[in-house]
Amino acid sequence: MNMFGLAGGFLGPTVMGSLESSTGNKLAGLWFIIVAVCVGAVLVWFAKYKGTEQPAGQPQKEPSI
Repeated sequence: MNMFGLAGGFLGPTVMGSLESSTGNKLAGLWFIIVAVCVGAVLVWFAKYKGTEQPAGQPQKEPSI
């Protein structure tokens, strides 16, 4: 887990700086981060709810408290 934090601490400023210098737009890096977060959210959504559908005719389980 610590490795991901260290990698993000290095890659975040590096990617944002390189996008700013290559495009000349200060917001290019932020748009990249926005897109990356949205893609990650969609991947987590599908990974979380994959296989949770009930087969037809099966009663739904009540949530346990």
